[in-house]
Amino acid sequence: MNKGKIVSKMDPKETLLFNAFHGNSMKGRVEVMEHATIMIVGNTGFHKGELRNHIPYMFSTIRLDVAIQERRGKVSNAIIKKELEKVMANRFDGMLKRFQKQETDVFGLGQYYRNKIPYEELKDWRKKYYPNLEMKLTIHTTIQNEGNIKTIIDK
Repeated sequence: MNKGKIVSKMDPKETLLFNAFHGNSMKGRVEVMEHATIMIVGNTGFHKGELRNHIPYMFSTIRLDVAIQERRGKVSNAIIKKELEKVMANRFDGMLKRFQKQETDVFGLGQYYRNKIPYEELKDWRKKYYPNLEMKLTIHTTIQNEGNIKTIIDK
């Protein structure tokens, strides 16, 4: 919302990533990717905001615990982890850029800067600071259990 109007909606995948950012459970979420299908069995998030020369910087880490449900071909765990981390980071980056353009702080990132921005400038968060926010998101994936993996070999 911006000025009382709905300016954008999140799709279900974005909503789940939003919840992961805030440390809410993504448990049971299945992600189908090019090389594998995984189920998220746990997640946590950590965030730190800094203000340098009137530019907000956010350093965030989302940790995902996953179980591989299915592999496509002979693919390593490292490739699956890298693919999942890239998919999630790209999805988050797209969401953040869209919301910054619309001056809609759905993640509540302004809360991390309340004690860093002078009180009289806080009202300008969405117009002055938020569009210039630089986000460094790191996603760490731990494969906890490979369970009963089904391997699909393409012919």
